[in-house]
Amino acid sequence: MLAAYLGAWLLTSGLVAVAVAGVLHFYGDRLIHHSIVELTTYIGKSLKFNDQGHPASVPLPKERAWVVSALSQDVGYRIFNDRAEVLLWSSPETQQAWISAGLKAEPVESDGSLLVNGIHMQFRTVAIEGAREHLWVQAVVSDRLIELAHIGSSNRLAFVALLTAVASILLLGGVLVYVLRQVLKPVKRLSQEAREIDLAKLDRRLSLNGVPSELRPLVASFNQALSRLEQGYADQRRFLADTAHELKTPLALLRGQLELDGVSDATQLIRDVDHIARQVQQLLVLAEVSELRNYINESVNVRQVAMEVVDYLEPLAGRKGVQIEMQVGEDSPVLDCDRSALFVLLKNLVENAVSYAPRATAVTLSVGNNSVRVRDQGVGIAPGHLAHLFERFWRGPERQEDGAGLGLAICHEISQAHGWQLEVQNAEPGAEFSLNFGSSLLHKE
Repeated sequence: MLAAYLGAWLLTSGLVAVAVAGVLHFYGDRLIHHSIVELTTYIGKSLKFNDQGHPASVPLPKERAWVVSALSQDVGYRIFNDRAEVLLWSSPETQQAWISAGLKAEPVESDGSLLVNGIHMQFRTVAIEGAREHLWVQAVVSDRLIELAHIGSSNRLAFVALLTAVASILLLGGVLVYVLRQVLKPVKRLSQEAREIDLAKLDRRLSLNGVPSELRPLVASFNQALSRLEQGYADQRRFLADTAHELKTPLALLRGQLELDGVSDATQLIRDVDHIARQVQQLLVLAEVSELRNYINESVNVRQVAMEVVDYLEPLAGRKGVQIEMQVGEDSPVLDCDRSALFVLLKNLVENAVSYAPRATAVTLSVGNNSVRVRDQGVGIAPGHLAHLFERFWRGPERQEDGAGLGLAICHEISQAHGWQLEVQNAEPGAEFSLNFGSSLLHKE
């Protein structure tokens, strides 16, 4: 970065130098013209008169007076009236040279160039304002004198420009190095803090103290990512701990039964094995639906999936003496979703309702324009239990021996992955689960 900065400044300095040289080259004629104009203007304003009102002298500053006297071939002037009568010469040498060159005193404003004794000269004739009679001043300056004067000025200007560029490069380069060190100091500290974070220190966060405002959004986003990582890791550890606990109890009971009773009660053994197998199956399903990459979206007709769920659970409902009733509207929603995930979600909701429904009652599965509702005719859900229904491994006090407490947690994971809204409320009698599909709706059939 520093090298790029210095390179840019060197390039800028070079462009400035080229621009100055170009100005001096292409505007040389204008500089010469400006010099002759400046001289005639100064003479007209500085001209002194004697008591008779005739031009007497032109007092020049010391730094200019010597030029007129010593370089009479390169600079000179004369004052004359409307009758072309010369009243004042800058020097006798000038008078002799102009007369020899045939330069006439014409009372007309003019300017141009001429050749005097082989020297290229610039002349200008202008009227003098404020004199008693109408007077004129005519001044001549050689090209070589003007060029010599401007060459010195150009060299000084180029030197000052170069010196300024070098000084600015050094000064701003030093400032840039200092600023970069100050800016990178918190970055080095943040890098060190980030290196110290591992699985045992996921609760740490990068400090925003001393961080430039431009880097604060990046650090804040990194801290948010750490929070999500910490939460995910905590969920994973809690899931493993809960899984171990849930499997440990039935396995211990099964082992104790085998040691005490042998295989005398095969029916009970089969029931216990089925219970463990169901828990393992639900754990596998929960692990699968928790990964977004496992979903394969397609166009899915909700009514068709609901009918498949009813057909699948009718044998279970028949054994419990519960009837599954399906209600559909005129139009069936078609979603962009994973078909298998939708089937699992609806199956778990209906199966949960069947398990809580009293005998000789009905479980209703309603398919609306953009939602699905599942309702049973049971005793409902205790208000204190509503907040825990979708937690993993949570079971109501009256159902500690049944299920693994994962069915509704699986429903919650699937709904969140698709952006759906899953809610529950008491319907008096029973409980009602509602699933709203939101923006997943493609169209209706």
